[in-house]
Amino acid sequence: MKKLFWALSLVLGVILILPSSIFAQSSSDYINTFN
Repeated sequence: MKKLFWALSLVLGVILILPSSIFAQSSSDYINTFN
């Protein structure tokens, strides 16, 4: 049961972290095109 909890928290962490890192990368590219 504990392994399942760790797996779920890991998946949730990845789901939360990936979009924010992609957004940060795209927003920095967006800023660089105007500078």
